[in-house]
Amino acid sequence: MKKVTLSTFAAIFLLASAFADSDKRVVHSINISVPVQMENWKNDTSLFSTGTTKNENNDVTLTGVNFNWNRMTVNDGGFSFLIGAGLGATSLNSDDLSFVDGHSGFDTGLKFGWGFAPVRSENNILALHAFFSFNLKYITSSESKNIGESSVDIESTIEYFSSAIGIDAIFVHNFSEHFGLFAGIDVSTTVLGISEIFIESNNSQLVDNDSFSFDISGRVNITPTIGICWII
Repeated sequence: MKKVTLSTFAAIFLLASAFADSDKRVVHSINISVPVQMENWKNDTSLFSTGTTKNENNDVTLTGVNFNWNRMTVNDGGFSFLIGAGLGATSLNSDDLSFVDGHSGFDTGLKFGWGFAPVRSENNILALHAFFSFNLKYITSSESKNIGESSVDIESTIEYFSSAIGIDAIFVHNFSEHFGLFAGIDVSTTVLGISEIFIESNNSQLVDNDSFSFDISGRVNITPTIGICWII
């Protein structure tokens, strides 16, 4: 694993060096994105001690609003390199995991992409990338529920990490020599991820364990983006 990580970062730096040696246009952008992640969370244990049937596959949808910074480099040959980072809010919705449905928290991520810009006019750039990304979410909630004749206080925490691969399309339009509009859309799938749910309750009859692990696989992640940019 360590060798793979070192090789990945070495490739990034070598590619960045190659761009540094050629004529290029560099686009920095500040933008807002609205990620929508439709995933499957797989667990292999029953969540409750009341004899309910275990649910191995749980449909989960995560939606949010993120503020991002992106740096896209396009050289004269059309080859493009993209790096980005984001921070924002996220909400989890799931009929299968009803005890954490509607809970919200914060979301952060990194993105690296390589591709080609078939359109490189004076005022417009259209670039297509293949990319991989990393995502971290932290969600907490506190609520009270009536179980039978008693009221139960439940506190839950979700710690989430995932990696995804996908493709994107980015469009840049210059309003002036150095400023313009940045817009794009990402389509990806989660390839590796894990989520830990920690639950604390004042009623020991409700939950027989205080933590649950889920392996995450993705159906589709869609992220539209729009913002402003400056071009060097």
